[in-house]
Amino acid sequence: MQPEGNALQQIKERGYADEYRGMGQPIHLVGMEFSRDSRNVVSFGVGQGLLAGGVSIP
Repeated sequence: MQPEGNALQQIKERGYADEYRGMGQPIHLVGMEFSRDSRNVVSFGVGQGLLAGGVSIP
């Protein structure tokens, strides 16, 4: 099984971090992709979210 690398994109598209944006603190996004066959991590990615009002985190 080849990793698709969609974990971070899925987090962003589904808005999983949205409820935390108004807290005024940095948001760290961590996406992990697992293999069903080997049951191990095959891909991961990290990124930063946005604060309330669309202000990006440096």
